[in-house]
Formats: sequence, structure tokens, C-alpha cells
Amino acid sequence: MQSGDKQAKMEPTADHIVDLEDYIDYTLMSGRPHIRGRRVDIATIVALAERLPVAAVAHELTLTVPQVVAALLYHERNKALIEAHIAEDAQQHAQARQRLPKKFQSDDDPLE
Repeated sequence: MQSGDKQAKMEPTADHIVDLEDYIDYTLMSGRPHIRGRRVDIATIVALAERLPVAAVAHELTLTVPQVVAALLYHERNKALIEAHIAEDAQQHAQARQRLPKKFQSDDDPLE
């Protein structure tokens, strides 16, 4: 075995570096995947990460960067499930917004 071959086989992949079971849980929040020990679901993290860098998401949600990275990796592996949760959240937000009296509604909604 050449030294280049040995090095290529020893390089860890993301699967070896991040064990999602260390970060993701389903026991809270009606079974929706969330950060272990926290009530922050994966859909919330993914939606925020569409607008902010990972470190900023971690800061905003008082999470660690590895927790945010684990959530994004979980999303990549379970895209259909998380995208359905994001769509459900957006629909619930829109319905709640419609129920507000007009004087409290704003065209400048930070969640849209």
C-alpha cells in the first residue's frame, strides 16, 4: 500500500465526525426532530440558516456551532421531512397572522 492510499482511507468523513444521535432527539415537541435537551426543532434551524451564517444561527438560538451543523446535516439526510415541517410552520404563521387585528399586522414581517 502506498502512503497516498493509506492517507486516503484514513481520512474521516462527515459521518464519522458527526454522530447525529448525539445531537438530535425526538422525545419533545410532539416527536419532531430537535436538538437534544432543547426545544429547538430542526426546521427552525434550517429556516434561520437560509438567511444567516452558522455561527450567527448558533448565537441567535443559544446553540453551539456543532449543534447547528448537526441540524443541517440531519436536514440534508431527511430533506422531505424537514421541508414538510418548514411548510407547516409557514402555514401556521400565516394563519396566525391573519387572525391578528389589522392594526397589528405589518407588511414588514421578519419571518417572511
